[in-house]
Amino acid sequence: MITPLVIDIFHLNPVTDFAAVVNSGIVGVIHKAYEAGVTDKLYAIRRKAFADAGLKCWGAYCFFHGSERKRTIFSPPPSRMQTRLSH
Repeated sequence: MITPLVIDIFHLNPVTDFAAVVNSGIVGVIHKAYEAGVTDKLYAIRRKAFADAGLKCWGAYCFFHGSERKRTIFSPPPSRMQTRLSH
């Protein structure tokens, strides 16, 4: 059986014991931060909770839909994104 080292979560994934996740061998979390104009309501709460539990590697992603302005990987994020992700 392969044990994951990194998990990908968002607000609908139930996580209640952050220390247990870290102690299970997970070294990183990738958390959805934003989707189609809405900031994930648990992003900031979980980022702090995992940091307090000793997690060393944190990543985030933004899920854009086709109706939003198309961007390249090299274009700067909208200023509202910078504000939302700075928390």
